[in-house]
Formats: sequence, C-alpha cells, structure tokens
Amino acid sequence: MRRTIPLTPARVTAATIGLLLLMAACGGGTPSDAGPSDVASVAQQVDDLAFSHPSTWQWSALDQPVPAEDGDVIGYLVTPGVEAAAQCEARDAEACALSAEDIGAGSLAVEMSSGSSLTADVWQDEPPADAEGTTAGGMPALFRESTDGDDQVLSWTIARPETAGGWYRLDARLRGPGQDALRGELESVVDSISFEPAPVAPADDRVTLTQIAAAALADLRHDPQGRRQFECFDEQAGTRPGVVEQLPGRKPFAQPLAVACSLRAEATRWNQYRVRLRYAWPSLGDRAAGEYVVTQWVAPDGTLGPTEAGFDQP
Repeated sequence: MRRTIPLTPARVTAATIGLLLLMAACGGGTPSDAGPSDVASVAQQVDDLAFSHPSTWQWSALDQPVPAEDGDVIGYLVTPGVEAAAQCEARDAEACALSAEDIGAGSLAVEMSSGSSLTADVWQDEPPADAEGTTAGGMPALFRESTDGDDQVLSWTIARPETAGGWYRLDARLRGPGQDALRGELESVVDSISFEPAPVAPADDRVTLTQIAAAALADLRHDPQGRRQFECFDEQAGTRPGVVEQLPGRKPFAQPLAVACSLRAEATRWNQYRVRLRYAWPSLGDRAAGEYVVTQWVAPDGTLGPTEAGFDQP
C-alpha cells in the first residue's frame, strides 16, 4: 500500500488522509462562450452553489459524501497533471485516494467539502487570527493562505445562505512551475461563485424586526415549558424583570432565579435574522453575576432556523 500525503495540511483542511472519489458522478458541466482569451469555460452547479472553471479542468463529484472531521467531502476540481483519477473505480477505494503526491508539476487540485454548524468559523462575528474576512457569491467568506514545501495551499470557507451555520470550503494545493498563473485561474473560479437562488438581504426596518422577534418568541413558547421559560420577554426593545425556575436547555434551579430579560432582533451580514434573548442576574451572596443568551436564527422569509445558547452558570 502506498504512503499518502494529505491534499492539504491538517491546519487548513478537515479532510482525512485520502479523498474518496467516485468518478461515476463526474462531469455534468455546460461549456459557455469563450472569453477574450478564447479559452472556453464550463458552468458547474453543486447543490445551491454555482461556479465556472476552465474547460480543461475536471470537476468530479462523489456518489456519496465522505465524512471528514467537521463536514463532508463532496468532490474535487483538478487540472491536467493530477494522477489517480484514471484508475478510480467505485470498487477500488484505494485507487480513488487523492493525495498531494498525485499532483504533477504545474498542476492544482481543489477539494470541496460542506457542513453545517453554528460554531463554524465563517459564522462568527470576528474572523479568526489565521484567516482574512472576504466575500464570495454575496456571502461572508474566510480566506487562508500557507505553504507546504514549495506548494501553495489556499483555502476559502463560504457561508451558505440557505440556513444558518451552513458552509462550503474549497481547499486547494498548487504545485509549480506556473503557480502564479494557476492561482489567477483559481481566483477567477472563486470570483465566479454564485448561489441559486441568490441571497436575499433581509429588511432591517423596525416593523420587520418586531415581526421577526414576535415569530421567534411564538415558536419558543409553543409548549407550556417554553411559555414559562420565555414569559419575561417581549418583542419590543427594552428590559423586563422576571423570575425563572429553569433556563432553556438546563436543569431546574434549586430556587427560582430573579432575572432581567432583554431581546434584540437584527439583520445580519449572513442574510439571516438573529434574535438574541438574554437573561441576566446580579451577584448575590456566593453566586456570581451572569448571563444566559438564547439565539434564534430566522431566514429572510420568516422560516425559523437553528437555536443555540450559552451562559455563565449562576
């Protein structure tokens, strides 16, 4: 069995050592008109993500997504000079393992993965220290760049507009000579990214935000327990006093807890609404002051998305 090197270093991609590629699902692109340089491009659709790439590059989608550390590998895009694709068959998984050693001189390979988690770095308010905030397809994105030996390693993580927490990631390895030209072509691919349907910027007027807050509260209060836990909130701005016996998702308190309840609804750069419901309590005796925040995401059409919560233990 041959030794394989990951397509991208672990610090950049969450994929495992091999990328399992099933060539039965490859292709499917539609050639577009030739550009000024008379090099044809191919329009590609991957679920709700669309992009264009040079006709000499090959897109190959997996029959089934391959689980990785924080998502699923769904396919790859390669230039001529990337080996192993010709031998790949569904019956021979080892022949489908794409690694860094399969990339020939003057070539690149892009691994595409997807996932969904509100803890994903591209869904945080501030980019991590090792990434540059940017946009792709009208959505927030993160760009990372590093080297591995003489190879350039580039990565784009792009938020998906369909639901809060969703993302795509493109992890690329470029091998010289000709890395500058390859990078230029790859950046053109990223620049061509769009979503279908296109992201819709949510309205942020007071009436709409109040309606979004009311819809989120109504859903959170859909059962008796929810009505008790969120009773102190109002869709209007401001802080209201309340008493809770149990915080959402937590065990009941030994004694009721006096809290101050406040709500904020906002339109975010992810083209989603975010409704934050905050419980706050002062220090008392041996108990430290703290907060517990429930966040409800809402799509522009009013569809309720995922909920998350975080707190300082009272």
